[in-house]
Amino acid sequence: MPVAVRINLTAPLCLALAVFLLFSGCTPRKAKVPLTPKGTETPPAAGTELARQLDALFDAPEFQNAFWGVMVQSMDTGEVLYRRNAEKLFMPASNMKLLTGAAALLRLGKDYRVKTRVLAQGAVRQGVLEGSLIVEGGGDPTLSLRFAPDDLYAVFVNWAARLKEAGIREIKGDIIGDDDLLEEPSLGYGWAWDQAGYSYSAEAGALQFNENVVEIRVAAGGRQGQLAGFEMFPAPGLIQVENNVRTVEAGAETDISIQRDVEGNRVRMQGQIALGEAPARVKVAVHNPTLFFADQLRHILAREGIHVSGKAVDADDLNPKPDRGAAVLLWMHESPPLEKILAVLLKESQNLYAETLLRILGKECSGDGSFRAGRQAVQEILQGMAIPPGDYVMMDGSGLSRYNFLKPEMLLRLFRFLVQVPEFSTYYQSLPVGGVDGTLASRLKGGPAENNVHAKTGTLANVRSLSGFVRARDGELLGFSMIANHFTVPHRQAEKVQDAAAELLAGLARGKKAEAQD
Repeated sequence: MPVAVRINLTAPLCLALAVFLLFSGCTPRKAKVPLTPKGTETPPAAGTELARQLDALFDAPEFQNAFWGVMVQSMDTGEVLYRRNAEKLFMPASNMKLLTGAAALLRLGKDYRVKTRVLAQGAVRQGVLEGSLIVEGGGDPTLSLRFAPDDLYAVFVNWAARLKEAGIREIKGDIIGDDDLLEEPSLGYGWAWDQAGYSYSAEAGALQFNENVVEIRVAAGGRQGQLAGFEMFPAPGLIQVENNVRTVEAGAETDISIQRDVEGNRVRMQGQIALGEAPARVKVAVHNPTLFFADQLRHILAREGIHVSGKAVDADDLNPKPDRGAAVLLWMHESPPLEKILAVLLKESQNLYAETLLRILGKECSGDGSFRAGRQAVQEILQGMAIPPGDYVMMDGSGLSRYNFLKPEMLLRLFRFLVQVPEFSTYYQSLPVGGVDGTLASRLKGGPAENNVHAKTGTLANVRSLSGFVRARDGELLGFSMIANHFTVPHRQAEKVQDAAAELLAGLARGKKAEAQD
C-alpha cells in the first residue's frame, strides 16, 4: 500500500469536512490525510512523451466522432500525469459499481453478513406446524451455484434438516416469502423494457435464489424443421415458455432469443438450433423473485420429506400480512462475508449484487431499504471525500441505466481516498486483474499489464470504460480512468485503445518516484 503523504487543505475546507464527518450518520472511515482540494492537483506536464503517446491513441481517426474522458494520477504523490475531458460527465456503464462497492465496503465493513430469518407461525403438535413457515429476507444474493457449485439447493436442504431436528415433518400452512425489508422494483430507472428478461436485468429484492435466474436448456429436435426441446433449471415453477425454436440443418448457426413480459413470467423463445448441436443454454430473469424463492423452497422441502399443505406465497399478496411479531424465530441464516460478495460484484460485474447492496446501504444507514435511501447513503459517503453530488448522476447501483453519469476526475478522487484507508486492500483485490480473472481474464495478456492492472470494466452499447490501478515499472502506483462514449466502431477497438494505454502506464518508469507534495 502506498505511503500516506501530507497535502495542505485550506482552513474552511478542513472545517467543513470535520463538521460533516462529525454529524453525518453514514460516513466512511477517515483517510489518513486530507484530500487535495478540488481543482488544485498538480497539473500534468504539457508535451511529455507519455502525453504524446496517449494522445495518439485517443486521437485515432476511428474515434473522431467519439468522446473520451481520461485521467491518470499518481496514488503516491497526487501528481496528475495525464487528463483529457476529465472534468466532463460521461456515461460510465459498470464503472458505477466502483461507487456502490466502495460505499458498501466503507460503511458496512468487509465482515458484514446479510441475514435471513426463518420463522414459524403457529404451534407445533405431533410433528405438524399448524401455521405457515415465514422467510424474512435481508437481501442475501449468495444462495446460488456461484457459492454452492456442487448443489444449488444446499442451503434449503440444510433448512429441511433443521426443521426435522425441531420435530416438524409437516407444514399445514403456506411457505411465505417476506421481502418488506428492501424495495423491489421491476426495473431500474432507465433500464430497457425489452431487456427485462435477460439475466443482467434480474430484479433485486430481499429474497433471492439462484441470482433470480432460470436457465433454459434448448436441445435440437431429431430432424430438420422440428421444434426444439427444452428443460428448465432450477425446477420448473413460475416460468411459462412459448417455444418457437426450430431445428435447422447441421452446421447452420444456432441463434436463440427470448423476450419476457415486463410484469410477468411468460417467456417467448424463438430462433433456431442446428441439428446435432449440443444443447444451448439461455438464462432468463424471473419476475417476482420473492415468489420464486418461496416456490423453490417449498419444492425442496417436499423433496426432503416435509409435506406442505399450503402454497408458495409472496407476503405482499396476503391481506392481512402475517404478523411477524407473533411468529417464533427458528433460526437465522447468514451470508458469506461482504468481501466475498464484493469480489463477485466487481470481478464479474454482477448487476444484481450492486442493486441489492445499494438497498442494503439504505436500510443500514436510514432504516429505508429503497434505491433513493441507498443513493443518499452513497452521496453522504462521497461528500466525506469532498466529492459533491454535481460530479455524478446516480440512477442505479450497477451502471445498467443510461441515465448515469460521472467524471473521470471524481473516480480518481475516490481512488485517492481509498488508497489511504485499511479497506483499500479488500477493494483492490476485489477488482478484475488483467489477463487473470473476472471481466479482464481475456485482456491485457503477455505484457507488463498482465497480473498487474486491477481495474473495473464497463460495457453498454457505444460505451466502454476501464478504471482502476496499475503499478508502473518503477513501482509507482497509478490510478486511471478511461471512458469512451458515442463511438460507432466495433466495441473491441475501444477496448484495444484502453488496453494499449494500460500497457503504456505499466511500462512507465520516471527514474524514481516523484517526491511527496508538501
